[in-house]
Formats: sequence, structure tokens, C-alpha cells
Amino acid sequence: MALITVLSAKGAPGCTTTALGLTLRWPTPALLVEADVAGSAILAGYLRGELHQDHGVLPLAVAQAHTRRLEMTDLWDQTLPLAPPSHDQPAPRGLFGATSGASGPVAQSPVQYLLPGIPHATQSAAVRSLWGELASTLQTLEEGGMDAIVDLGRFSVGEEDRHGLLARSDQIVVVTGSRLPQIHATKTLAEHLRARYAPAAAEMSPLAIVVVGPGRPFDAGEIAQLCGLPLAGTLAWDPSSAEVYSCGARPGRKFAGAALNRSLTALTDTLRSRVGTRRAHLVGTRTGGDE
Repeated sequence: MALITVLSAKGAPGCTTTALGLTLRWPTPALLVEADVAGSAILAGYLRGELHQDHGVLPLAVAQAHTRRLEMTDLWDQTLPLAPPSHDQPAPRGLFGATSGASGPVAQSPVQYLLPGIPHATQSAAVRSLWGELASTLQTLEEGGMDAIVDLGRFSVGEEDRHGLLARSDQIVVVTGSRLPQIHATKTLAEHLRARYAPAAAEMSPLAIVVVGPGRPFDAGEIAQLCGLPLAGTLAWDPSSAEVYSCGARPGRKFAGAALNRSLTALTDTLRSRVGTRRAHLVGTRTGGDE
């Protein structure tokens, strides 16, 4: 099981679409967390405003403030089914409906859920104290067989309250476009992240880069090399398909086989493989140190 964070630099496109697309393709139960301090995009976009904005990280932060700790039941109560009836089969309300176990939820089949973000950027201060404890809670979801994918949106190289989420991540996925202003901003962010999260052994690093629209005009490989990050994959430049995720546009007949979706599926497989490889190296290092 895994905790994956997706983030971008100023002006870099596709962060939310990437996180959402990965979650919808994840072959095991997955929770998508909107931790973008600019505000939630999925309720009004992909979910077309069909669900009330009364769940999410804001009421979760209120619950944490009252109890001075984050209870797993509070997290479950603030989740919503990710796919609305207009996109997929209706899903039960809550993380696993009424099905739970002593140590957490019990998965019945691959399903995806959403912890919505704050409605407005002006509310970001109200959730500042939540992120660190939320990161610890997300890690415990593994006991119930659930992965977590976190959409951080734009991440600052200055003061940030969300480093706790990165510190516990199995993969930190930096999303960038292939145009010069996007690459320049991403390079600065990558330097900041490498200084903090890149271990001496490259195979143990959680950092990776994803290029949206490679070849417009710069190649994904040279972007990854410039930023000093391993290339996890690319996402096709496919605006009409992207609008299904970002705006709730109705998918056409060829949507399932669209270029964006093919590249999202490939990226899902790559990230799962990277998580497994990194964890194997970490286990091997600990085992070797005990001998």
C-alpha cells in the first residue's frame, strides 16, 4: 500500500488531473485527498457540483481542534464517493459505508473515495495544523488495504505547512509542462525538494517527475535531467479528455482509449512499481544493517 503526493510549481499544469486520473485507475481501494491550499477543484469540476460541499478537510480540522487529535472515524466521516452516478455506479456514502474492522476499513472491492479540500483559499489558515497529523493517519490506512493519493497543487519553496505529507510519502510526484516558464519554476522546486528528500542512494529516493505534453517544445528526458529528477512518465497533451477530469465534461465514445487515459494507465503502473522497488530497497537496507 502507498502514500503518493502530487504537486507542481507555479504555472505548471495538470496536478489535479494527474492525481484524479491516478486515483480512478488505482487497482486497489484508494482515497484522493485534496490538500491544495488554493481550494477544492474536484467537487465543482469532475463531480459537477452534484455533491454538497459539507465534507472535507475543513470540518476535519474542526474535529481535530476539538479533540486535539485526529480520529480515524473523523476521517471516514468526511469522505465522499469519488464517482457520481453520472460517471459511474452509485457508491455508498462514507469511506466504506457501514463496513469497517477493528483496525480500520475492510475493502470489499477496488473503490475510490475523496476527502474534499477547502472551499476557498481564504480558509487555508484554518487547516494549517491538520496536515502533519493527517499524514500519519493516512499511513494507517494501509491496515485496511487502502492507498492514499494527495493532490497538493502548487507547492512553495518558502514556508510550507504540508511538508509532513511529503516526509511520509512513498512517491513525491512533481508535475510540469514542457514550456520554458514551467520548466524554470519546476527546476527551482526540484532543487528545494532534492535538498530535503533525496537520500544518498538514488533507488531510495521518493522523488520523480511527470511531464504533461512532452515536446511542446522540450523533450521529457531533457526536462527530467535539467531538474535532476527521475522521469516517472509523461501525460499526453489531450485537452478534450482533460476537461472530463477538470470540468466534468461528458466523455465521448472514444474517451476510454484516449491518449491521456492511456498515459495515465501507464503512469499508474509505473508508480506502483516504483513504490514496490523503493520499499524493497528500504527493507533490504534495514535487514542488512541488522546482520
